[in-house]
Amino acid sequence: MDDAENSYVVVLEADGEVIGTGTLSGTTIGRVFVEPSRQGLGWGKVIMRRLEEQAQANGVQTVDLSSSLVTKPFYDVLGYTVQEEKSIPLENDRELRYYAMIKRIGSP
Repeated sequence: MDDAENSYVVVLEADGEVIGTGTLSGTTIGRVFVEPSRQGLGWGKVIMRRLEEQAQANGVQTVDLSSSLVTKPFYDVLGYTVQEEKSIPLENDRELRYYAMIKRIGSP
């Protein structure tokens, strides 16, 4: 609910169903999701393009996001670069690795 009230939210619908979402909060893109049966069809790129366009309209020059190992290739293709590899400790000596990524979208 906080995102809906305080962020820019993209919701994609097809055939009366929500098939994808994404949010922009300040400079941070998050909660990008496409229904698994609709992945690989370009919907993620549509969401990202709309979020980046809104960021530019807001005067943002660089956007940032966190990416899992699985989603990193998607963001690589879109021009995002890794700023830092991070991890969160989990139980049983395991860890969740992820990447802090950025993309310059505007000119100074």
